[in-house]
Amino acid sequence: ALAVNQYAPDKYWQFHHALFEQQPNNKDDVGSQHWLTDDLIQQQLQKLDLSEQERKQITVAYRDEKGAIAKRAQEDHALAKKEEVPYVPALYVNGKQVEDETDFDAIKNEIDKALEQ
Repeated sequence: ALAVNQYAPDKYWQFHHALFEQQPNNKDDVGSQHWLTDDLIQQQLQKLDLSEQERKQITVAYRDEKGAIAKRAQEDHALAKKEEVPYVPALYVNGKQVEDETDFDAIKNEIDKALEQ
């Protein structure tokens, strides 16, 4: 997704959502299963309206284990580890993790509590 954002930023969210839909349903399985494969990425890239040049640039960038995209991903991973973020997406309000980041009421409740403080 970082490589898509670099070379075709207008396609970032479409690609991001497509990958998100491919994740295992169980959050624990996301980190333990090897679901994000090169084949899956290539399949999802083919679904985007990209020029051949954009597709090639994205592919070269995300496969380069020592390149700028890999460095950015490693920095993001290190930050998540440092901040003890167990998975992404994760949502925090005043340093407290909201257990279900898709539950509007839970999010609103935490924000309301923070506003009262």
